[in-house]
Amino acid sequence: MVNQLPSFLRRWIRRLRDLPQRFREWPAQRTALGSVAARKLSWSAFAYPIGDPRDQAGPVASIMLPGLLHPFYFRQGTSDVLVIKQLFVQHEYRRLQGLSGIQTMLDVGANIGAASVMLLTLFPQARLIAVEPEVSNVEMLRRNLEPYGSRAIVVEAGVWPTSEPLTVVKHLYRDGLDWSNQVKPSGADRQHAVAGLAMKQIIEQSHIQQIDLLKMDIEGAERQVLLGNTDWLAHVKHLCIELHGIECEQALEQALLPYHYNKVLDGETVYCHDIHRAT
Repeated sequence: MVNQLPSFLRRWIRRLRDLPQRFREWPAQRTALGSVAARKLSWSAFAYPIGDPRDQAGPVASIMLPGLLHPFYFRQGTSDVLVIKQLFVQHEYRRLQGLSGIQTMLDVGANIGAASVMLLTLFPQARLIAVEPEVSNVEMLRRNLEPYGSRAIVVEAGVWPTSEPLTVVKHLYRDGLDWSNQVKPSGADRQHAVAGLAMKQIIEQSHIQQIDLLKMDIEGAERQVLLGNTDWLAHVKHLCIELHGIECEQALEQALLPYHYNKVLDGETVYCHDIHRAT
């Protein structure tokens, strides 16, 4: 019944429905972000409620996040707000803070660049290659990484076991929001195709000898990538990857059989540290 209402009424229903959550999350947001940034994020979530993929994105806004030297841009009313909360309030990837010797990083499934800017700030001597296939995400990603100059390179592509055109599939996976886009082979319909690159290609084109830190969050495509040629894992020292289901977990375990590593599961993320070939 609610889904059949006009969009402005659906938004008001979500505003009222989500008010208790806004109050519950306020203390943690204020502690993590500071009062000014927390108010801005909370007001944005109220003014442009998130959760209905049919809604148009709100206007682009910027926010100063703790530790960052530059404003971070996001699309209001989209999962961009949830990404900010995940990275800077809930501190996903906090386990990476203790790593040393990080010089080259690869962010596969970079979305709008929240993890990228966090990593560039955490490891100020490192450079980063950010890979993202969805065009509107890439636009925000470029905007957020521009202040980092030559330290950050954006690759507009999807990651796949082979080099072939891919189609970005929206609104069909998980919550259907912008952080849940998937890719699939385009086949004969290549009108809106994006480049599909194998991990080996990305490494070669970026002239990487070693990936000190690989972050991967590609909404289930990791299964196909890990079932393909995984010789590229020999170049990876630390891996943090979000796995989407038991088949993806099994694919990772199989791909890492030739290696020794230290594995930690924290929330939705699997960390594999000090990866090296078994002798």
